[in-house]
Amino acid sequence: MHMQHYDQYLHDLYRMHQEQSDEIRALKQQINDMQNTLGTLPGQGVEKIEYKFDQLKIENLNGTLHIGLSPENLEDIENLQAMKQNDGQQQNAGAMQKTLTEISNHLYRNGPQTIRSLAENYQYPVDQGYTALMLQDIEKQLPARISYHTEEARKNGVAKEEDIHQHVMEALKKRN
Repeated sequence: MHMQHYDQYLHDLYRMHQEQSDEIRALKQQINDMQNTLGTLPGQGVEKIEYKFDQLKIENLNGTLHIGLSPENLEDIENLQAMKQNDGQQQNAGAMQKTLTEISNHLYRNGPQTIRSLAENYQYPVDQGYTALMLQDIEKQLPARISYHTEEARKNGVAKEEDIHQHVMEALKKRN
């Protein structure tokens, strides 16, 4: 009687093992099918971006344009730039944050209309997604631009923090 119990137990274990093996084989087949299907799908990424700089009318060119750099390289460049500007920014972090907040608010309040207006003037359609992308890109550049105009104000003899703030606000809004 004891032997029958072990036989039944072993038979159940064997059956469960077979079921799991069959399920594993089925899952492996599904993975292979998915990989084959994925390999035959057309690419979803951007293959080529064409910049048509010859169609732009540039009256004033300021800033930095990074073409062909990977995000890792941009981080290194930003870290290097941050290290160079670190001393001046530590002293004026509060004033810079105030300026950054005001300019960001100005950018998102007036930027979409400015972009629409320029798009109409140059007869170049721009959708909302691209407008948002441009605004985000401009916002990423703001800390460096604020630092630049702050240093420019100091070189021109502006000493009071409030006067520097006003100079930076005017300079950045002019470029809007």
